[in-house]
Amino acid sequence: NAIFLCAVAALESGWGRYCFRPNNIFGWSGKDFSTKDECIDFVASKIAEHYLSEGGKYYNGKTLSGVNVCYNGNAFWEEKVSEIMAMILRRISAENC
Repeated sequence: NAIFLCAVAALESGWGRYCFRPNNIFGWSGKDFSTKDECIDFVASKIAEHYLSEGGKYYNGKTLSGVNVCYNGNAFWEEKVSEIMAMILRRISAENC
């Protein structure tokens, strides 16, 4: 889900102000990426494979709460991602009116 990915990237990078490594807006595995697009594609594929696919090594359901069990495990993370997702949805809705 693009809104979920945007929310996680926003939280993990301080809305794009900080990158753990070059173009790594998620702080994922200490990796460097050539572009932010490459980072987004990589992280999206890993989340889909490991967190959202039944049989994935970190699968606990296809919800934000399920992803958070092994992704971060902190209730603050889940709450903040949820708040950012809601904010993005409100902005999208307002722009489409």
